[in-house]
Amino acid sequence: MKDAYWFSHDSNAKDDPKCVLLIEQLGLEGYGIYWVLVETLREQSDYKYPLILLPALARRFNTSTEKIKAVVINYKLFSIQNDEFFISESLIQRMNYLDEKRQKRSIAGQLGNQKRWGIVANESQCDGKASLSKVNESKVNESKVKFDEFRKLYQGTKRGNQTEFENFIKKHKDWEEVINILETKLKIQIEFRKKKLDADEFVPEWKNLSTWINQRCWEEEISEITSTNKTVYKKPQQPEIDR
Repeated sequence: MKDAYWFSHDSNAKDDPKCVLLIEQLGLEGYGIYWVLVETLREQSDYKYPLILLPALARRFNTSTEKIKAVVINYKLFSIQNDEFFISESLIQRMNYLDEKRQKRSIAGQLGNQKRWGIVANESQCDGKASLSKVNESKVNESKVKFDEFRKLYQGTKRGNQTEFENFIKKHKDWEEVINILETKLKIQIEFRKKKLDADEFVPEWKNLSTWINQRCWEEEISEITSTNKTVYKKPQQPEIDR
């Protein structure tokens, strides 16, 4: 069963002075917006969300951009990072505690299996990382850091960094070359989507990160058509066949 959207929630959150003020000024709609934002942050692997996508959230949940920005900025319920992202300190504290408990349980389970079967497992046996054992460890660690920076920027549904990274190197033999362009290609696509939103054009939901990787979506091209002043999103052209 997936628990991607679970987090602890105080039953008296509405009585927090900041929430009391929020409800007083924006009513229950403002309180509902607050919990939509918290749930949205919970769905992100790093528990933060880009400010530039607030208009998209407003359209998705049938409210105004002004109201959603007011909830983020005016009531000290969220913090702003580098004028790019907003976070919930309370949510992060709760999730750090939960993640720590899960990590301890995972380690205890591994040790229990080793004791039960009399095995002293190495890292690749214990975690199923045989695909990484053939690659220089320092290079893998450097690539993991690059991949994690890219993964944090990705706005679609995603799993843990280790899981996504292993899927990436398993699916693509040229991963050592691709790793150096992933973040740049993704930023181009994010900017393209922002322009589409600003122009009130339809923008599809992001694919799951694993799907985006498996389909090599970083190879999709964006070009400007100056004659119509419109931005067009194009997939790589197939080579022409002589007839």
